[in-house]
Amino acid sequence: MGPRRRTTALAATVVAISLMVAGGVMAATQSRDEAALQPTRAAADRGIERRVDRLLAQMTLDEKLQQVQLLSDGARSATRTPARAWAGSSAWWTP
Repeated sequence: MGPRRRTTALAATVVAISLMVAGGVMAATQSRDEAALQPTRAAADRGIERRVDRLLAQMTLDEKLQQVQLLSDGARSATRTPARAWAGSSAWWTP
């Protein structure tokens, strides 16, 4: 094996080892997606959760459906002009 081939083989080996080390370092760090999915605050107080669950259990199905309808009506009317919302038109407002 000539000196030129030996140098090329050595360079290829160094590049391969460098890529393996870099791959290991990258695999050990957190990706941006994983960092974005981390919780931003502590869990809610269990006492509050129990009170909310108790109140929801007392609501009838009709009351729950009316709340969902109120939310959807509010979101829809915020995107239409008042005249169209009053007239009940399904046309969307475009500025």
